[in-house]
Amino acid sequence: MRLWWPLRAVLGTILLVMSAEEKIERGLARLDAAAITVRNESGTPAWSPSGSSAPNSGLRPGFGPQAYLGQADRYDCASFQSQAEAQAVLRADPTDPNRLDPDRDGIACESSPAPRDLVRVSR
Repeated sequence: MRLWWPLRAVLGTILLVMSAEEKIERGLARLDAAAITVRNESGTPAWSPSGSSAPNSGLRPGFGPQAYLGQADRYDCASFQSQAEAQAVLRADPTDPNRLDPDRDGIACESSPAPRDLVRVSR
């Protein structure tokens, strides 16, 4: 019993030093999706579980970005009913053959109507 308390203190210190990602990977903590907020470069929320800017949220039923892939430069922003649909296509093919993101900031068709998906695509 005497050895248990010092060992427990050391283990507690190690757990405090670990990052949240390490704790999740090791199964020592769980990810609480309700607490996640993705922020853009300016620090304003770009997505949260309660918002409508989640990746692929707001897509019309049956919409599949795969149907828009591999067809060179056939589509433009007017081809999509919303910014979220254009963003889904950009996310599916970040090389952007349709030039949906001309300023290359990771957001497709920024002036298209809502719903919006403002989670940037790495390019």
